[in-house]
Amino acid sequence: MFVSQEPVVDLKKASIPLIESWKDEFREIRQDFHRNPEIGLDTPRTSGKIAGFLRSYGVDEVHENIGGCGVVGVVYGSSKEGPSLGVRADIDALPMKEMSDHA
Repeated sequence: MFVSQEPVVDLKKASIPLIESWKDEFREIRQDFHRNPEIGLDTPRTSGKIAGFLRSYGVDEVHENIGGCGVVGVVYGSSKEGPSLGVRADIDALPMKEMSDHA
């Protein structure tokens, strides 16, 4: 998948229909991560892809290599002041055999 260096969309103006239109792309990203799992805290491929996606989506700041392979994206919204929200997600895989035959 090609990730553009130019913002695809202004997240400050995103709407529910726009986000719904990303459903297939997000599914493809999730499936790619599941096909290429990285175990433990060593996630350079996954982290690099996440940083690239954040940049392509127009995130204001993208910081990489936080605590090793961590990624932080900062979205300011309409101003750099005011309330903020933090979201954390684990991106490493568990060493287990897939039992289903689903995509």
